[in-house]
Amino acid sequence: MEEKIEFKTIWHESGVSALVLAAVCVGYFLLSNAVSGTSKIWLLILVFLLEIAKIVFCIVYVKRCMKGFKAAHPSAQRRDVYRLGMMVGLISGLIIAAASMAYYQFNPQVISDTFNTMLSSMPQGLDRNALNMIESMEQAFPRLAFFSQFIYCAIWAFVLPAFIAPSVVSDNPFDNDDDDDEK
Repeated sequence: MEEKIEFKTIWHESGVSALVLAAVCVGYFLLSNAVSGTSKIWLLILVFLLEIAKIVFCIVYVKRCMKGFKAAHPSAQRRDVYRLGMMVGLISGLIIAAASMAYYQFNPQVISDTFNTMLSSMPQGLDRNALNMIESMEQAFPRLAFFSQFIYCAIWAFVLPAFIAPSVVSDNPFDNDDDDDEK
């Protein structure tokens, strides 16, 4: 009889893995924001290549975490491995979203520069209601950044493990590795 994996085991292992994933993503976020105002093409290309590398790293790292969990817990089913991957994504997403909110909260000049650039590119005939709405968005930008970043990470957290889990755990009842030993 297979033993059931406890949720606290999944929670603990996903928390440790999520810290590593979040550290890489927050490091990329800070680096990309540091060079965001530049007009040097080589820096923009470097940031684009780092974005691709970050996405590939996230995919490979989550798959490695899920395979490591399955190796450490042979009785883990597809549902358990999926939950681990999902929790890694959600916990790291929460950390990344909190870091982006803190960044914008403590750097209000970045927000005002962004909104001033946006307003300068808009037509001059904006009425007072439109300007008030833009001003209220500027004040709420750190919270908007938190929720948008968390939703983006949550989508990855639900979808990515769903694609990876079947390759990590086979729920095929006819797939029995013990039969190979008898031959």
